Amino acid sequence: MEKNLRVQIRTLGDLALTIDMADAVSRSTSETVLSSATALRNAALPGVREVVPAFCSITVHLDAPPRDSAALQARILALLDGDVQEPPERRRFTIPVLYGGAAGPDLDELADLCRLPAAEVVARHGGRAYHVHMLGFLPGFAYLGEVEEALRQPRLDRPRTRVSQGSVAVADAMTAVYPSASPGGWRLIGQTPVRMFDPERAMPCPLAAGDVVTFSPINSARFAELSADVADGYWLEPDA
Repeated sequence: MEKNLRVQIRTLGDLALTIDMADAVSRSTSETVLSSATALRNAALPGVREVVPAFCSITVHLDAPPRDSAALQARILALLDGDVQEPPERRRFTIPVLYGGAAGPDLDELADLCRLPAAEVVARHGGRAYHVHMLGFLPGFAYLGEVEEALRQPRLDRPRTRVSQGSVAVADAMTAVYPSASPGGWRLIGQTPVRMFDPERAMPCPLAAGDVVTFSPINSARFAELSADVADGYWLEPDA
């Protein structure tokens, strides 16, 4: 993958550096960010604690303030200018969703705004593979793109003070699952019974940047069955 980067590094306090790599969110930008993050992780630079990719940037967290920040930044720039690193293997996940009704109170309004039947909105949302751009906002909240052009609508004018855990939502070109109850302004079109964050697990989030997600419509009976399985310890795993 060819990289034409205009990289800018800025300090983020005294224990982190943010590497800005692009101005616009896109799949190609995400691929560049992820491959660059892989290169930084593989380099195992002394003093680097964690490498965190975002939409258009990477944040490098440090164990301590660097003795020579300019030298560290030069080393990072040299790594990003070197051979392209392949991002981690893409894992694929299927997330079951109960669409509409109490589980998706904004589905009908979204359908009206899009001038489509609700069933068509469900078919289009569930018939697409989504790229995990990044995790943020809440632990386990994965930004998934891109939503089909015909389904794109802005956030609600008045955000809800509480969105239920597992709510599946859309906003502009992104879709996501709320991993825990929180305020939120995205349009709620469904709900999944699976957990997207569990602090008791060694890997608390099933998804990571670069993964691929597909949503699968289910009925209320299947939702109840899966909810019981989740209570018994079921965890979202990659597709076979």
